[in-house]
This record gives sequence, structure tokens and C-alpha cells, in this order.
Amino acid sequence: MRHGCTTMRAHVEIDAFVELRGVEALRRLQADFAGVLDLELIAFAQEGIFHDAVTKDLLREALKAGLKTLGGCPYMDPDAHAHIDWFLRDGTGLRRAAGLPRRLRRRPPRS
Repeated sequence: MRHGCTTMRAHVEIDAFVELRGVEALRRLQADFAGVLDLELIAFAQEGIFHDAVTKDLLREALKAGLKTLGGCPYMDPDAHAHIDWFLRDGTGLRRAAGLPRRLRRRPPRS
């Protein structure tokens, strides 16, 4: 911010291990810097959504807590197509999901 950065996007990892701790911490940071920094928080399933029974519900909770964008890594799940379908076909089950921005990461390039 000292050098003029006033907008930032952060992918908040959400999974069975981290749960919503990152969401809680970054929501506090977002509130602390409101008016100085426009901090967009993305509910992000870094480890995929089908490896455990809780990640999908945690993503829903993050959106209910105020995160406005949903993100994921299809290549981290055994069935990337199912991952994409869940994200794009209103897998969140939330009424506002129809207009919800989504960010899906593509597979990193192979070296």
C-alpha cells in the first residue's frame, strides 16, 4: 500500500485441514484495511472438493460469510469434469450462486 497498491485479490485456502481459519483471518484483515485496500477474497478449494466430506460445505459457509467469488483447481480432483460441473452448475446450492464469479485454475504447464 505504501507504493500505491489499493486493490488485491487473495485465494483463501479452504479444506478439511484449514477449515475456515483463513477466511476468518482474512475477513478481519479486510475489515481492518477497508477504505484503504480493496481486498477481494476468493473461497478457494486448493486441494480439490472430492477428497473429503467437508470441503464443499466449507466453501458454502465461506460464501455465506461474505466471500463473493468461488475458486477451485479441477486438476486436483480425480474427476476434473465433476469438479467443474459442481462449480458451474450451482453446486453451492446458494440462491445467489447464479451470478457468482468463479475462478478455476488450469493445470500448470509441464516443464
